[in-house]
Amino acid sequence: AVSGSNVVLPFAPGRLIGADRNGTGRWGSDVNEGAPAAARSVVGDYTGGPVIANGRIFVSNFNGETAALALQTGNEIWSQPVGAMSQAAVIGGSVFMVTDDQRLVRLDASNGNAIWATQLPQWNNPKRNRGFVAHFGPVMAGGRLWVAGADGQLRGFDPQGGAMTYSADIPGGAASAPVVAQGVLYVLGRKGTLNAFQ
Repeated sequence: AVSGSNVVLPFAPGRLIGADRNGTGRWGSDVNEGAPAAARSVVGDYTGGPVIANGRIFVSNFNGETAALALQTGNEIWSQPVGAMSQAAVIGGSVFMVTDDQRLVRLDASNGNAIWATQLPQWNNPKRNRGFVAHFGPVMAGGRLWVAGADGQLRGFDPQGGAMTYSADIPGGAASAPVVAQGVLYVLGRKGTLNAFQ
């Protein structure tokens, strides 16, 4: 992540390095707390790149931690015991992300407190816990938060309260997070098809 003369580089297992654009290191910090009861706790890597906003770095790992760090020093401002599946979206005073337990959440960017959480589908076959559903995003467009699912659904959510307000089919399911450009939302499908939504 780059902001002005600041560069933040993520490394496994949970190491962040702050540097100048010329490559001079400034600080190093670790975000590698996890959920000891979960098998994924041994994986300390980041599932999405760090996000820089308002002089802070927001980053989540796969094994169960989200943190806000000071951009200039790398010092931790707050930490919450929740991991993420992809890069967070920091909008205004909120952090939006899809968690490691398949929830779309909104956190207060100032202190990490949860504002709301909406459960996303976890399984294609919920009765047998089979067919894990991966979710990609979120991104903000058209006043909604968008999450693309491997189950073949593009879901739009109200950012204020978290209610799902729209859905559309993604043939074959999503393989990547949505990308927005010039009023069009693009989602790469699992079969290599590029899907465009307006």
